[in-house]
Amino acid sequence: MATYPNSRRRTNSRKKSPKISLKHIVVFILLCLLVILIYNWYVGRKNSQTSQVATIEETTTNSATSVDAPTEKTAPEPTGKKYKETSHKNVSKTINMPSVVGDNQIVRHKYFTLSYNDVHEQADWVFYLLTRAMTQNQSSRTNDFRADPDVKLISAYTEDYTGTGYDRGHLCPSADVRIDKVGQSETFYMSNMSPQTKEFNRGIWKKLEEQVRKWVGKHDSIYIATGPVLEKGLKKIGRRTKVSVPNKYYKILYTPADGGHIIGFLLPNDACKGHTFKDYQVTIDEIEQVTGIDFFPKIDNEELLESEKASLKWWN
Repeated sequence: MATYPNSRRRTNSRKKSPKISLKHIVVFILLCLLVILIYNWYVGRKNSQTSQVATIEETTTNSATSVDAPTEKTAPEPTGKKYKETSHKNVSKTINMPSVVGDNQIVRHKYFTLSYNDVHEQADWVFYLLTRAMTQNQSSRTNDFRADPDVKLISAYTEDYTGTGYDRGHLCPSADVRIDKVGQSETFYMSNMSPQTKEFNRGIWKKLEEQVRKWVGKHDSIYIATGPVLEKGLKKIGRRTKVSVPNKYYKILYTPADGGHIIGFLLPNDACKGHTFKDYQVTIDEIEQVTGIDFFPKIDNEELLESEKASLKWWN
């Protein structure tokens, strides 16, 4: 059979290389920049949190000698500009904060600081200086309950309380921070909330908070440590996180006036029918025993003050 070589198509022709367009180069550069930005943000945030804890520990360690110093200038004047320094930074220079439990994160807001417990999704303690000026201004209640953006992992959400029958109970009351809108709004972070029965939150706990504001009107400034008693086996609520429901709450007040006075209360998370908050006054040692937290470790006469019941007559 005759063959016709010229009729065959050449199959070994060289394939064309794909062209890289300008669009592909731009997309690649943008992706690289995005990766670099995310990495720098992560490293910067981690370094910031580390230096924050170190600063707290340093200021706490160096505070013992100034307990009896006057504390008139503590809260900044309300302004529309970004605040330069928080009142709690001044607090840490004067009074030691409570001890930190385990790996809890210290979170500092404008007028209060807290120790956030990820296991129970709430604070072990909230610590702040309450002054007369902080309660006298008329910054309105914001009611903007929301997760705390400064909590490293995830704070509780408002939905965790929905339909549970428990109130989002303030630890640092919103009425204690009426000095400006920023401070007022920050009291509605969920890191400052704890599940309280309605009867407790709107009854005896509210009356104790109101009494504290009356006392600050007399004594000008009071250091406050307050929080739930967190322990194993507590009931849990929550849709997005698991929030423990405490059985008890405490509140400790200290003023360096007249050589130093301290008073503590330990209340059950229920209606407390037939009782007033005065019936739940205890020594600070008793609160430290049930919480495992050391409160005001560097004040003068700590052992004596914390082992005895305070005189309500002096506070009143």
